[in-house]
Order: sequence, then structure tokens, then C-alpha cells
Amino acid sequence: MAFPGSNLSDMCHEAGTPCALTPELHDAQVCVKAPSVAYDLFVGTPERVVSDYVRSVGTPAVPPPAALALIKWRDAVTGPAQLYEDVDRLHGLGIPIGWVLLDNPWEPGAASAA
Repeated sequence: MAFPGSNLSDMCHEAGTPCALTPELHDAQVCVKAPSVAYDLFVGTPERVVSDYVRSVGTPAVPPPAALALIKWRDAVTGPAQLYEDVDRLHGLGIPIGWVLLDNPWEPGAASAA
């Protein structure tokens, strides 16, 4: 798709065909380097576009609760006590936590930088 004032004729399916929108944005030309293309075009207000799109593809599924849970991440620890300290501190503050990740540094010098 092209925008007002552009001329993408070298990218169009048929050379020499201008690909541009009118300044009023009432029409568009889609240039495809293939014999055909299929697409859906949703127009209107944002509310209308979202409504039409959802009607077309369906409502997205809500992810499982674990996918939205807070993640506590550490690069390195000296032992399990540090991980438990992190969890206890978050629980003490009333912050629910879903995951604790320990990612041992693999880069040279990363352990000393942490």
C-alpha cells in the first residue's frame, strides 16, 4: 500500500502503474507481486473497526493466570536462601508472585558485574 504523493510503480505488479492514495484518503491501490491476494479491510471509527474485526476473527482467549503472574528474576545467587528471601520479602509486602527465575550468567565477566 502507498501513501499520498508516493509513486511505487517499480514495486507494482504491472510496471508503470502508480501506487498512491489520493490526498483525501478515499481510495487505495494495493500493489502485489503475485497473481492474486486475499485480505480483509476494516474501515470506520476505531470502535467500528475493533467491533468488525472481533466479529470476523472472534474474541481472544484470556491467558491462563500463570501467564500473567509476577516474575521475580535473578542473575546469580550464592545459595537458595537468597531466593527464599526474595519470595518472603514480596509476600511480606503483599505482592503476589507467580514465578522465580534463576538465570546463571553465561557471558564472560557477567558474574562479577552482577
